[in-house]
Amino acid sequence: MNRIVLISLLSIFALSSFGQGTVTTVPPLISNNGQSGITCNLSATGVDIVIDSLSYYLNSGTATVELWYNTAAISGPPGAINPGNGWTSLGSWTATGSGSGLSAVGGNIGLTIPAGSTYGFFVSITSGPTLRYMTYSGGATTFTDGTLTIETGPNVGYGGPASGPTFSTRQFLGAITYELGIRGEYDAGASALRTASTTPATSFNGYREIPLGQNPSFEFSAKAKNLGDSVITGIKMDVSVLGTSYVDSFLVDTLLIGEDSTSIFPNSAFTPATAGLYRAQAFVTIAENDTVADNDTAYTQIIITDTVLARDDSIASNGIGNNSVIEFGHKFKVWQT
Repeated sequence: MNRIVLISLLSIFALSSFGQGTVTTVPPLISNNGQSGITCNLSATGVDIVIDSLSYYLNSGTATVELWYNTAAISGPPGAINPGNGWTSLGSWTATGSGSGLSAVGGNIGLTIPAGSTYGFFVSITSGPTLRYMTYSGGATTFTDGTLTIETGPNVGYGGPASGPTFSTRQFLGAITYELGIRGEYDAGASALRTASTTPATSFNGYREIPLGQNPSFEFSAKAKNLGDSVITGIKMDVSVLGTSYVDSFLVDTLLIGEDSTSIFPNSAFTPATAGLYRAQAFVTIAENDTVADNDTAYTQIIITDTVLARDDSIASNGIGNNSVIEFGHKFKVWQT
């Protein structure tokens, strides 16, 4: 007679918290419509923020994307998106869409939103395939982490070309990454602490849950950036997993004003020993006296639990009805006889 035993499994799930933040509308919003442009409002609460990068839901292919802002909040049809109506172009970027999720659009955008301010924001496709958005029929309209708020609802969300987006109400399908707008003469910032699977293979990076029998290990990477008003030197980024003996570091010689460097910690991978919550932190130091300490540390978490091999990082966007969200992916239970 065969005896069936469910193998103990691990779930690996990473979260981030640092002097850089990201707010996304996807999920819960889904793609069910599209055009060549979309508006939303961006608000800063408690501190100045600097918009660093944007990811957006694009149709498949290569597109040219122009980004615009207005120092006045959108509170009705915005009219033509041009300087005569108070709009300023942030520039254009080339982006490659997949048609099935968010794609990187712009980096080093550099838009500063003062604390307490709300700016209008417009994403415009000037060539190539169009972008996607959601036709509003109720539900969430604002998305926030307490510092950056993305507003997408009635009298704010308009779809259509830059000559005059009028389709309403349409909701922005994207993610915006920002940095805190705190500056000093010498200011190094740590952000974007990430993990990547080194064993059994990088193909497991898309999975939130991985069997213990695969002996998963992870390498860390992080970004050091000069956020100050002077050149900084002797940059050192240290990473550790709290409550364990794991440590690693990398060095960067010099960063010019506004320059950044993302590196993989080179010496060793981290292998979780047991189930539980593992909290990692990266900390940056410089040769000069760092005058802003609030942005020197980046964090991420790895949560290990007994569960199944699972991939659930996609959203079905067709055939499930408006304003409905489901998890889409695959799960496996591993059995031994």
